[in-house]
Amino acid sequence: MSLVEALTLAQTEKPVRIFVDEGPRMWRLLGGLVAAGRRARPAGANRFLPNTLGLLIRAARGSATGNRSSPSLIESLTQRESEILAMLAAGKRNQEIAVALVVTLDTVIKHVTHTLDKLGATTPTQAVARARQLGLIP
Repeated sequence: MSLVEALTLAQTEKPVRIFVDEGPRMWRLLGGLVAAGRRARPAGANRFLPNTLGLLIRAARGSATGNRSSPSLIESLTQRESEILAMLAAGKRNQEIAVALVVTLDTVIKHVTHTLDKLGATTPTQAVARARQLGLIP
């Protein structure tokens, strides 16, 4: 059975422990699905709900030996990218973010672009929605 098939079956029952207890190897596989989703959906991936993958990602992050240095299933956002993402979620425009952080507009655009790439989004609105789904922002 493939991981996509297992996730498809899991979308109704949400058996989180089965996936998370497999440890770092499973987290890498789930991370691979996230990365593949950025480029093109793997065969059958549209059959499972994105919420199922988000649920597993949040659970895997929280399960790694109780510390905050758990392996990230998506490429880690820098502190600045996280700050900008939070400002985007609060409805700030790029120019307002640049003024608030005392950086150039080009710098903000660069960070937004990196954040979009890391979250597999094409717009800031999609990035904010994806970050919320993954539990990166409230």
